[in-house]
Amino acid sequence: MKSKLCLYALVALLLIGISGCKKVEQTELNIDSCQYKATIQGIVLYPAGITLNNQESVPASDVNVFVDVPYSYYSATASGIKRFETTTDSQGKFSIDIPVTVNSAQITIRVPSFQGKHYVFEQFVQEGGNFIPKFVQKEVLYSFLGKNATANASNIIHENLLLTYNLIGVEPEYKYTAIYQFNVEKEFYQVPSGPPYTIPTLEWVPQENKDVVVEVTRGNEKNYYIGRSNAAGFVSIDIPIKELSENVQITVKSNPYRGTITFYEISGDLQTYSTVVKNGIYLPSGFTHYSYLSALKPVMEQNSVQFYFTED
Repeated sequence: MKSKLCLYALVALLLIGISGCKKVEQTELNIDSCQYKATIQGIVLYPAGITLNNQESVPASDVNVFVDVPYSYYSATASGIKRFETTTDSQGKFSIDIPVTVNSAQITIRVPSFQGKHYVFEQFVQEGGNFIPKFVQKEVLYSFLGKNATANASNIIHENLLLTYNLIGVEPEYKYTAIYQFNVEKEFYQVPSGPPYTIPTLEWVPQENKDVVVEVTRGNEKNYYIGRSNAAGFVSIDIPIKELSENVQITVKSNPYRGTITFYEISGDLQTYSTVVKNGIYLPSGFTHYSYLSALKPVMEQNSVQFYFTED
């Protein structure tokens, strides 16, 4: 009898070692007694509301972050969800440890909705040849749909959580977002090489901080969105769409701007050259075509907004 009891005790110890948690009735103490842990950390961000495409975001400080784990993960017969909770710091960062066994845990990361004020684009006001965006401050509800992840023993999960917003009391007309991308460039003349000097070639250089207006047409409906090129002359604009995918007409425009250009005048024998700086205006090209936009899927167009120089 004594030997049988020893055998039962040995089997129980083996089961505890395999599971990583004590095999007892499901309680809070039981979960905390797991010998392994996984760390979930990241930053919670929400759109700043100062640009049409809302690419800029700010950290959400002092908001709760939940990690939900099914109780059945800790005990096969248990039901419900065990929720672990932490709060973001002043930089929107969070870090939370959850107990795990040697098996993988399917977790869900959540951020509860909260109310705030957001500058929302209302319309474009045309001043001369320019489109000027007008913004108004409205009450919005920031929310996060939740994100699934897999946690393993002693691993670290990095997740940056970007919140979205809806106007309070207004049913959103658009449910999805498509990403539309293109380039902005300027014409210039390359310095001749040599000797002997050769006729300069025509090239294009990226243009930084150039505003472009994207007109999206659906039947008789027109919506406008504005973007700004980065140092590489690259523009990315989030365009709301009503379905998971749809065909729309895209028209891309930009505003002309004043500047200078250097012309290189080659001598008749192609042995020397001189430079002439001229003032003028850069007139942009535009392009219009039909695009197939799909939710959250980037569309990189080969088209570029190019500026042609016209001297005074």
